[in-house]
Amino acid sequence: MSYGTIIKIHIKDFDYEGYTHHANEKDPQYGFKSSKTDYIAAHKRTALTKVK
Repeated sequence: MSYGTIIKIHIKDFDYEGYTHHANEKDPQYGFKSSKTDYIAAHKRTALTKVK
């Protein structure tokens, strides 16, 4: 499991690391920055869990 911060919410399709990620207002993708490695990844809401 990775921990980090959402840094951007994408509501339109976007290109990242050579791939087109599909997003829209009803099904956005989230730019997620890992706290451990500073790596930035894109995930849909269903792949993320909020931790307090």
